[in-house]
Amino acid sequence: MHYSYVSNSKEAAMEYFGWGGGKTERDRKFLADLNTLSSEYNDQPFKDVKSLVDDFLDNEQISMFDDEYKFLFIDAREISAIDRMKQAFNAKTVFVIRNGVEAIRSNHADAQTAKNYDYDYIVENNGSFDDLRNRAREFVEYVIRSS
Repeated sequence: MHYSYVSNSKEAAMEYFGWGGGKTERDRKFLADLNTLSSEYNDQPFKDVKSLVDDFLDNEQISMFDDEYKFLFIDAREISAIDRMKQAFNAKTVFVIRNGVEAIRSNHADAQTAKNYDYDYIVENNGSFDDLRNRAREFVEYVIRSS
């Protein structure tokens, strides 16, 4: 299962502010700012993730999946959010890197993405979307074998 730390901010941006789903630097800054406002106002992004994690760990939610092992991937860029989730949920961190692609640093959320953070795992994404899907599958199998 995959979820973004800014998912609900994206929904609000579309519904209430006319955001069209773009990925320009201006779009990314808008989403980062909106997510920060929501975090500062009432901690909503973290509350949303906590609710998702609780549902995911609930037996009824997990039984929806056929596989023996269930994984919940939460995308987050801000180091403070990553550290908080790591502590709160005993989570492991994964950094997906694409060599030769310059990271966006024009907004505070993207600027915090840190290659030098002590991630538990690093996954290279240097191919097509299908290649990434296969790498993700290999990664999950590796984690299962290692546990």
